[in-house]
Amino acid sequence: QVRTYHATYSVTGDAKQLGGTQTIEVWHAPPNVREDTVLTSGTTTVRTETLSDGRTGQACRKSTGAWACTPLSAAEAAQAGGFATQIVASMAGSQVTVSTETVGGTTAQCFAIAAGAKVCVDADGVPVLVADADVRYTRSAFETTIDSGSFMPPSG
Repeated sequence: QVRTYHATYSVTGDAKQLGGTQTIEVWHAPPNVREDTVLTSGTTTVRTETLSDGRTGQACRKSTGAWACTPLSAAEAAQAGGFATQIVASMAGSQVTVSTETVGGTTAQCFAIAAGAKVCVDADGVPVLVADADVRYTRSAFETTIDSGSFMPPSG
């Protein structure tokens, strides 16, 4: 069971190729998950918020004007907050190398495949690094307390 946490990840790779910057924030208090992204390219900033309780949820997006939200399907709600899911899925069926590394000052158990996909988690199973050949997510901030309002949809 992964504990309650709020983590921020800096992203290098895809966003840099677009000439912008990206961050991802994850709030996790089982069964609730919220994942926000902020992608800035030039003068344009696109924000997304995905909220789920594991069964229902919504995806919200804002680039200009007001937030626009749409309901998640049951399958999408079950996978919400899983920015690492595609990278982990790419590892299926591959020879996995396991190592212990220090990532951003945190001792982590890392799992890697020859194709370049790698996932490192702390002692509680919270990702500290998720990477493949194109993009790298590195945890830059972490806390174990979450404000109860963190799982409310955006307003405005």
